[in-house]
Amino acid sequence: MKDAGFSLIEVLVALALTSMLALSGSVLFRETQAMHRQAMQKADQIQRISLLHTTLRHDLEQLAPHPVDVDGESAFSGLHTQATSEGFKWTFIRSGRKQAERTPSSSDLVRVQYSFSKTGVTRTIWPRSHPAQDTPQVQQSILANVSMIEARFLSGREWRTDWRREQRDPPIAIELVWQDEQNQTFRHIFLVRGGS
Repeated sequence: MKDAGFSLIEVLVALALTSMLALSGSVLFRETQAMHRQAMQKADQIQRISLLHTTLRHDLEQLAPHPVDVDGESAFSGLHTQATSEGFKWTFIRSGRKQAERTPSSSDLVRVQYSFSKTGVTRTIWPRSHPAQDTPQVQQSILANVSMIEARFLSGREWRTDWRREQRDPPIAIELVWQDEQNQTFRHIFLVRGGS
Protein backbone atom coordinates (compact mmCIF):
# COMPACT_ATOMS: atom_id res chain seq x y z
CA MET A 1 0.00 0.00 0.00
CA LYS A 2 1.21 3.45 -0.93
CA ASP A 3 1.39 6.24 1.60
CA ALA A 4 -1.04 9.07 0.93
CA GLY A 5 1.18 12.11 0.49
CA PHE A 6 3.61 13.88 -1.80
CA SER A 7 7.09 12.79 -2.64
CA LEU A 8 10.05 15.08 -1.99
CA ILE A 9 10.42 15.82 -5.70
CA GLU A 10 6.77 16.85 -5.99
CA VAL A 11 7.11 19.19 -3.00
CA LEU A 12 10.31 20.76 -4.44
CA VAL A 13 8.68 21.27 -7.86
CA ALA A 14 5.61 22.86 -6.24
CA LEU A 15 7.86 25.09 -4.09
CA ALA A 16 9.91 26.17 -7.14
CA LEU A 17 6.77 27.00 -9.12
CA THR A 18 5.29 28.95 -6.20
CA SER A 19 8.58 30.87 -5.74
CA MET A 20 8.72 31.79 -9.44
CA LEU A 21 5.11 32.99 -9.37
CA ALA A 22 5.75 35.06 -6.21
CA LEU A 23 8.95 36.55 -7.68
CA SER A 24 7.30 37.52 -10.97
CA GLY A 25 4.33 38.93 -9.04
CA SER A 26 6.59 41.12 -6.89
CA VAL A 27 8.54 42.34 -9.94
CA LEU A 28 5.28 43.15 -11.69
CA PHE A 29 4.03 44.95 -8.55
CA ARG A 30 7.23 47.06 -8.31
CA GLU A 31 7.06 47.97 -12.00
CA THR A 32 3.41 48.92 -11.63
CA GLN A 33 4.25 51.13 -8.65
CA ALA A 34 7.07 52.82 -10.60
CA MET A 35 4.78 53.43 -13.59
CA HIS A 36 2.13 54.86 -11.25
CA ARG A 37 4.69 57.24 -9.71
CA GLN A 38 5.81 58.36 -13.20
CA ALA A 39 2.20 58.85 -14.29
CA MET A 40 1.48 60.95 -11.19
CA GLN A 41 4.61 63.07 -11.78
CA LYS A 42 3.61 63.56 -15.42
CA ALA A 43 0.06 64.51 -14.41
CA ASP A 44 1.45 67.03 -11.89
CA GLN A 45 3.76 68.45 -14.56
CA ILE A 46 0.90 68.78 -17.05
CA GLN A 47 -1.23 70.49 -14.39
CA ARG A 48 1.57 72.97 -13.61
CA ILE A 49 2.18 73.69 -17.30
CA SER A 50 -1.53 74.28 -17.76
CA LEU A 51 -1.53 76.61 -14.74
CA LEU A 52 1.43 78.55 -16.14
CA HIS A 53 -0.17 78.83 -19.57
CA THR A 54 -3.59 79.87 -18.27
CA THR A 55 -2.31 82.33 -15.65
CA LEU A 56 0.31 84.00 -17.85
CA ARG A 57 -2.04 84.16 -20.85
CA HIS A 58 -4.75 85.78 -18.73
CA ASP A 59 -2.32 88.27 -17.16
CA LEU A 60 -0.79 89.28 -20.52
CA GLU A 61 -4.22 89.65 -22.12
CA GLN A 62 -5.05 92.11 -19.32
CA LEU A 63 -1.73 94.02 -19.56
CA ALA A 64 -2.43 97.72 -19.17
CA PRO A 65 -0.21 100.07 -21.18
CA HIS A 66 0.61 101.88 -17.98
CA PRO A 67 4.12 102.91 -16.90
CA VAL A 68 5.59 100.59 -14.29
CA ASP A 69 8.41 101.55 -11.91
CA VAL A 70 10.82 98.90 -10.67
CA ASP A 71 13.72 99.87 -8.43
CA GLY A 72 13.58 103.47 -9.67
CA GLU A 73 13.52 102.49 -13.36
CA SER A 74 10.42 103.18 -15.47
CA ALA A 75 9.10 101.05 -18.31
CA PHE A 76 6.78 103.05 -20.54
CA SER A 77 5.31 100.07 -22.40
CA GLY A 78 3.87 98.61 -19.23
CA LEU A 79 6.28 95.66 -19.35
CA HIS A 80 9.54 95.84 -17.42
CA THR A 81 12.05 93.07 -18.04
CA GLN A 82 15.03 92.58 -15.78
CA ALA A 83 17.88 90.08 -15.83
CA THR A 84 18.73 88.53 -12.47
CA SER A 85 21.57 86.30 -11.32
CA GLU A 86 19.25 83.28 -11.53
CA GLY A 87 17.24 84.16 -14.66
CA PHE A 88 14.92 87.07 -15.39
CA LYS A 89 11.81 88.89 -14.15
CA TRP A 90 8.85 90.51 -15.85
CA THR A 91 6.92 93.19 -14.01
CA PHE A 92 3.81 94.80 -15.42
CA ILE A 93 0.48 96.38 -14.58
CA ARG A 94 -2.69 94.53 -15.48
CA SER A 95 -6.33 95.40 -15.28
CA GLY A 96 -9.26 93.22 -14.46
CA ARG A 97 -9.19 93.01 -10.67
CA LYS A 98 -12.67 92.42 -9.33
CA GLN A 99 -13.80 94.68 -6.51
CA ALA A 100 -16.81 94.25 -4.27
CA GLU A 101 -17.29 97.98 -3.74
CA ARG A 102 -15.97 100.46 -6.20
CA THR A 103 -15.14 103.94 -4.94
CA PRO A 104 -14.12 106.93 -7.09
CA SER A 105 -10.51 106.58 -5.92
CA SER A 106 -10.30 102.81 -6.44
CA SER A 107 -8.65 101.18 -9.42
CA ASP A 108 -8.86 97.78 -11.03
CA LEU A 109 -5.10 97.88 -11.79
CA VAL A 110 -2.75 95.46 -10.03
CA ARG A 111 0.97 94.90 -10.25
CA VAL A 112 2.18 91.45 -11.34
CA GLN A 113 5.69 90.04 -11.38
CA TYR A 114 6.87 86.76 -12.86
CA SER A 115 10.27 85.45 -11.77
CA PHE A 116 11.81 82.90 -14.12
CA SER A 117 14.80 80.83 -12.99
CA LYS A 118 16.19 77.32 -13.11
CA THR A 119 14.22 76.52 -9.99
CA GLY A 120 10.97 77.41 -11.76
CA VAL A 121 8.45 80.18 -12.27
CA THR A 122 6.95 82.24 -9.45
CA ARG A 123 4.12 84.76 -9.77
CA THR A 124 3.79 87.63 -7.30
CA ILE A 125 0.80 89.96 -7.31
CA TRP A 126 0.21 93.19 -5.40
CA PRO A 127 -3.31 94.65 -5.00
CA ARG A 128 -2.09 98.07 -6.17
CA SER A 129 -0.36 99.15 -9.36
CA HIS A 130 2.25 101.17 -7.44
CA PRO A 131 2.60 99.38 -4.11
CA ALA A 132 4.29 100.89 -1.10
CA GLN A 133 7.02 98.93 0.61
CA ASP A 134 4.66 97.42 3.19
CA THR A 135 1.91 96.48 0.69
CA PRO A 136 0.91 92.84 1.14
CA GLN A 137 1.63 90.51 -1.75
CA VAL A 138 0.57 87.06 -2.81
CA GLN A 139 3.25 84.73 -4.13
CA GLN A 140 2.52 81.53 -6.04
CA SER A 141 4.94 78.91 -7.31
CA ILE A 142 3.63 77.95 -10.74
CA LEU A 143 6.28 75.73 -12.31
CA ALA A 144 9.17 73.80 -10.77
CA ASN A 145 12.01 71.52 -11.91
CA VAL A 146 13.10 73.63 -14.86
CA SER A 147 16.58 73.09 -16.31
CA MET A 148 16.49 75.94 -18.87
CA ILE A 149 14.14 78.86 -19.57
CA GLU A 150 14.30 81.60 -22.22
CA ALA A 151 12.01 84.30 -23.58
CA ARG A 152 11.71 86.26 -26.82
CA PHE A 153 9.52 89.26 -27.65
CA LEU A 154 7.81 89.95 -30.99
CA SER A 155 8.12 93.56 -32.09
CA GLY A 156 6.76 94.26 -35.55
CA ARG A 157 8.18 91.42 -37.62
CA GLU A 158 11.24 90.53 -35.59
CA TRP A 159 11.80 88.50 -32.45
CA ARG A 160 14.02 90.08 -29.78
CA THR A 161 15.71 88.47 -26.82
CA ASP A 162 15.21 91.57 -24.66
CA TRP A 163 12.53 94.18 -24.20
CA ARG A 164 13.89 97.65 -23.60
CA ARG A 165 12.30 99.94 -21.05
CA GLU A 166 12.28 102.84 -23.50
CA GLN A 167 9.87 101.16 -25.91
CA ARG A 168 6.46 102.85 -25.83
CA ASP A 169 4.27 99.88 -26.78
CA PRO A 170 4.24 96.38 -25.35
CA PRO A 171 5.35 93.50 -27.58
CA ILE A 172 2.82 91.79 -29.87
CA ALA A 173 3.64 88.39 -28.43
CA ILE A 174 6.03 86.69 -26.03
CA GLU A 175 7.56 83.28 -26.65
CA LEU A 176 8.54 81.26 -23.61
CA VAL A 177 10.73 78.16 -24.04
CA TRP A 178 11.82 75.89 -21.21
CA GLN A 179 13.15 72.42 -20.56
CA ASP A 180 12.27 70.16 -17.69
CA GLU A 181 14.70 67.88 -15.87
CA GLN A 182 14.14 65.12 -18.47
CA ASN A 183 15.21 67.61 -21.20
CA GLN A 184 11.73 67.80 -22.69
CA THR A 185 11.34 71.17 -24.42
CA PHE A 186 8.13 73.19 -24.11
CA ARG A 187 7.31 76.26 -26.18
CA HIS A 188 4.38 78.61 -25.61
CA ILE A 189 3.54 81.84 -27.41
CA PHE A 190 1.40 84.39 -25.59
CA LEU A 191 -0.38 87.31 -27.25
CA VAL A 192 -0.08 90.59 -25.39
CA ARG A 193 -2.95 93.05 -25.08
CA GLY A 194 -2.16 96.35 -26.75
CA GLY A 195 0.96 95.00 -28.45
CA SER A 196 1.93 96.55 -31.76
